[in-house]
Amino acid sequence: LVAPYVFLFFFIVLTVYFVSYYRKSVHPFIKDLKEGIKELLYFPAESYKTPFFNAYYIKTPSKKNAMIRVSKEMYDSIQPGSKGCLCLSPRARFVFFIEVAGKKIEFNEKNSRIYD
Repeated sequence: LVAPYVFLFFFIVLTVYFVSYYRKSVHPFIKDLKEGIKELLYFPAESYKTPFFNAYYIKTPSKKNAMIRVSKEMYDSIQPGSKGCLCLSPRARFVFFIEVAGKKIEFNEKNSRIYD
């Protein structure tokens, strides 16, 4: 007697969860692909190195991608007053490439670096 109501409740909860997940993650990618627009952000490049590990990062103005991992060569090329360029999609905030001091790193669909 109670089982149909329990199943209906779980069905509604899961449906709401998956619809909200779709609207947060998949829908922005689809809209960006249809429009084909990229956004360029120019920012003062700041470097950051983790204290105990050899991981090098650049601080960016993007809220979703506040720090992006870069190679040691790019980290070493950042000087005070350097300008950086970040190319990303407007809604999904997917990073296509980052360029600082003439050095450019491109990223794939999983936000990992593409090596030459």
